[in-house]
Amino acid sequence: MRWDVRAGRAVVLRDPSPLLERLAGPGVPAVLGVEGASVVVAYAPPLSLERLAPRERASVLADVATVLARAHHLGVAHGPLRDEDVRGAVGDVVVDGWRDEGDAAADIASLAQLIERHAGRDPVLQTAAARGLAPVPPSAAGLAAALRPASPAVGRRRTTLTAVGIAAVALAGTTILTGHRAEAQSSPPVVFSGSIVDHDGHQWRATTADDVAGLVCDRPVVLHRATGDVFTLDDWQTPRRVAQHATAIGARACRLLVRDRQGRWRAVG
Repeated sequence: MRWDVRAGRAVVLRDPSPLLERLAGPGVPAVLGVEGASVVVAYAPPLSLERLAPRERASVLADVATVLARAHHLGVAHGPLRDEDVRGAVGDVVVDGWRDEGDAAADIASLAQLIERHAGRDPVLQTAAARGLAPVPPSAAGLAAALRPASPAVGRRRTTLTAVGIAAVALAGTTILTGHRAEAQSSPPVVFSGSIVDHDGHQWRATTADDVAGLVCDRPVVLHRATGDVFTLDDWQTPRRVAQHATAIGARACRLLVRDRQGRWRAVG
């Protein structure tokens, strides 16, 4: 999925989808506008379930079930759920890949299969998968409730997120980093200021001149000044948000550093 930036926000261009308009709301790709024959949709990066701890995995899957429950209430079925349909971040899940195939019962079975694939040895996930695959399964809302006891505090913590994967989030104005506690740093030896990155035949160009791009260990990074979001592009194509509320980016050796609104530099990742 190729992405672009509009007004400092990562987006993708898609064919018009009546389904997205009908389902508009939490947990569904947001349609931001129209551009020619395409619609501009907010980009949500892939969310790797296998890299999450069981509690966070349960939280994400419960959110998926909640989105399905809302769709079923509107008379829409998702269709077979694939791992790549689960996007966003822990606490900000987006369900993509809507095809309106099958019915609610088929969706619940497909979700139960997704849970089963990622249950591992976790008893709550195993139980939820078994309930969803039972001859008389619960509704999507019931499946969401079955997953919630495993994740009462996910997405509401005030210290460090333990999930390794997508996104840093900001709580109470403080940047919280994924997978690592932020370390206070002095100003880095390299502070990025340009908007184009060239390396080994690759080029990444920020869409707006106000954005800042740099290279950290062969990996492009970009700061969208309008939002303060910082992204890395590990494969030179797919953005992974690693910080918010940043005012500058730089590097020390192979460490990406971001400067927050209080002027403090912190290492990311």
